[in-house]
Amino acid sequence: MITASDVATAPEGQPTRSRRRARRLPIAFGMVTVSLSGVGLLMLQDDSTSEGTLSAQSSSSEFLEAASPTGVPRIRVRMGGGLTSLQNGGDIAISEAVRMGVTVDPYPPTTFDIDIDLDLTTTDGAPIADASVAIVWDMVIMGHGPFRTEFANTGGGHYQAHLDLFMFGPWELETEIDSSYDIPDDLSISLYVWPE
Repeated sequence: MITASDVATAPEGQPTRSRRRARRLPIAFGMVTVSLSGVGLLMLQDDSTSEGTLSAQSSSSEFLEAASPTGVPRIRVRMGGGLTSLQNGGDIAISEAVRMGVTVDPYPPTTFDIDIDLDLTTTDGAPIADASVAIVWDMVIMGHGPFRTEFANTGGGHYQAHLDLFMFGPWELETEIDSSYDIPDDLSISLYVWPE
């Protein structure tokens, strides 16, 4: 514990222990943030060949390449043990009868304020207008939540929500979709938020 006598007896021009500690905190915090972000990026790497597990043989150069936001998939859909990357506005078959499109604004997601539009259609393109949609979301590596957000049915099979995230990195959005159509229970969206 720093006392008043510690501050008073510090030699002229020499920082006190509390000032030295205060200067080290931003550096240490930055190192932890970069390390955790790198772990999050590794979690978002394409794991179609490893079935959801990271390779123990990843080299440090692969790690550094993955730690760069350039080329990192920003939107991924996870279901049935598989993980699929999506382009913004792209869609994926989530069952034999249903497709889901995912649009994020802004894209790439570089800010904490993010709008998400889920477009639910039948495989022949007809909008699914009877669904109720919500997500339970949390940060993958930090565990700040979970938080729950309801989506508004905006018509034509579109369901929209606004998220106010508070950290850069990977976020997992577990969907809760109730519809007359068969929707998988383990459907989630991975969203990687990072400044350009």
